Amino acid sequence: MLTVLEGFTIIAVVVGVGYLVARLDILPPNSGLSLNRFAFFVALPPLMFVAMAGAGPLRFPPQ
Repeated sequence: MLTVLEGFTIIAVVVGVGYLVARLDILPPNSGLSLNRFAFFVALPPLMFVAMAGAGPLRFPPQ
């Protein structure tokens, strides 16, 4: 139960930070494309690698 609350808390913090950044005009209006490309091409591949490295073998049918 605690891990579920932790996940929702992380999501709420990320949304709150994004709201504050947009509300306070910290980034220029056209920065969305740059942030999108950074997330897709730089941050996502290592995240996928770490997730796949920690995954166990798939057993079919499950026992």
